[in-house]
Amino acid sequence: MDREAQQLYKINFGDEPCGDITEIDAEDIGSHDILTAGFPCQSFSKVGEGKGLDDPRGIGMLFLEIVRVLRANQPRGFILENVSNLVYIDNGKTLEIILARLRDVGYLVSWRLFNSRLVVPQQRSRVYIVGVRKDLATKCCEGKKDKDDGGGVCFEFLWPELPCLDTQVADVLEGVEVDRDPRYADTASVRQASLDARL
Repeated sequence: MDREAQQLYKINFGDEPCGDITEIDAEDIGSHDILTAGFPCQSFSKVGEGKGLDDPRGIGMLFLEIVRVLRANQPRGFILENVSNLVYIDNGKTLEIILARLRDVGYLVSWRLFNSRLVVPQQRSRVYIVGVRKDLATKCCEGKKDKDDGGGVCFEFLWPELPCLDTQVADVLEGVEVDRDPRYADTASVRQASLDARL
């Protein structure tokens, strides 16, 4: 893992990342209620080669590290995020494999596509996958057989209804005059000075 990225993360959030997840024992992560994670999107992105789980670099399979941590620590639930194209790779088979792996370690799962325009002033569609440990779910009610996981347990996650923001990036920019002012230029020296100021 990039050492400078670790330092910057520590400056911003107060915690220092431990390094490469593939080299960390899941038990060392410790007990937690909710796991939030994203896994590398390059293998699933429209911009990439679309190799999905078959990416020869192996990054498409890094979601298995999330599965490993879930299996070992059994948090109450999880929230995962990735690019929207994950839903479409290999006609949806990749997503089904991922969901099946999450179910195999004891979770009921649900997914949905959200456009980030709902919460920030940019267009960026993302897939969110949530899961709840099976032992925390309730028994199915009559008439909800379509939500049954086959074992009499149902999971119907209530996704939030988010408002659509009318704000666009152009609404918050300060204008061409500011963009051309050299005091606001993003140069290596400006970035270094900003980093030094935080240390």
